[in-house]
Amino acid sequence: MRLLFPLLLMLQLSTSLLAQNTPKLQLLFMEMEHCPWCHKMNEEIFDNPKIRKKLDTMYTVIKKLRGTENLPKFVQPRYYPTTYIISPEGKLLDELPGYMEQTRFLDYLTELYELETSGKQ
Repeated sequence: MRLLFPLLLMLQLSTSLLAQNTPKLQLLFMEMEHCPWCHKMNEEIFDNPKIRKKLDTMYTVIKKLRGTENLPKFVQPRYYPTTYIISPEGKLLDELPGYMEQTRFLDYLTELYELETSGKQ
């Protein structure tokens, strides 16, 4: 059963990953339906076409609501929103609990992407 959770997440991403030469890092955004901070991050980051385009070049972005089943065991947010950065192999690289303003969020994700992909391309 433990192996099933990362496998299901990887299967969900398989279509987009197969279309690329190099698998992307994954950004898993966990949110609650009535969370004002989740809505704020969605509006400022994920619904912003310019920022979303940049994120999509670096990450496979997945958004899930609280209560979603079939997630890796390490996905157990104590705060909402929580953003998880996952390697193409399914390994947790970082967990970012709570709201982050767009510049700080994008700067951090860009820096992490560069660190994780340097020398791999």
